[in-house]
Amino acid sequence: MSYHHLKTILAALSIVLCFHGTAIASLLDEQDLLHQSQVAMHENRPQLALTQLARIQSPTSMPLTDQISYYQLLADTYARLGKPLNSIKERIKLDYYFTDATTMQHNHQLIWHLLEKMDPVDINTEILETQDKNLLAWLQLVKIAKQKGTSTQDLIQALRKWQYAFPQHPGKTMLPPSLFNNHLRLAPQTQQIALLLPLHGKLAGPGKAIRDGFM
Repeated sequence: MSYHHLKTILAALSIVLCFHGTAIASLLDEQDLLHQSQVAMHENRPQLALTQLARIQSPTSMPLTDQISYYQLLADTYARLGKPLNSIKERIKLDYYFTDATTMQHNHQLIWHLLEKMDPVDINTEILETQDKNLLAWLQLVKIAKQKGTSTQDLIQALRKWQYAFPQHPGKTMLPPSLFNNHLRLAPQTQQIALLLPLHGKLAGPGKAIRDGFM
């Protein structure tokens, strides 16, 4: 191996080591920022926590557990600062990390709790603006839940329409009993109808003929 060739290899190795060293240093810095944010939240200083979290440039480059902690902390911080929509968006991201059914259900309950805190005007605005189908489903469902003075039939129709549009969405398990009880369940249309016919008197003949035709 020539001296020139060896020098080229060493230079390339130096660049690789330098790159990895920088990446490791960056990761340690971001983990430190995450820890500082956790401390700030523990001290009830959500704005400081948010500032520290905003300095994390590549959360998806961190270890998986740190990524989950990052989005959970961000969601909690926004909620503490009175920004439910921002918190909801972070919790929707968390859904893609969770695999345990209990943990997912708890996350959905927190999403629903945050949705209930949102102003109807903000809900309508975000429905028109969002490109996130998952978020759209949550927003449309809570909009139905917040409607006042809606007739039972209109409510059933709205819920059926929502379920048809988002058949696999977890929001269907969040409906409170007052909206999703036995007489409002999204069941198939009625399969039987009652037909009242005159079987006595002057119209008994036609009534029996119609009855016989249906039976």
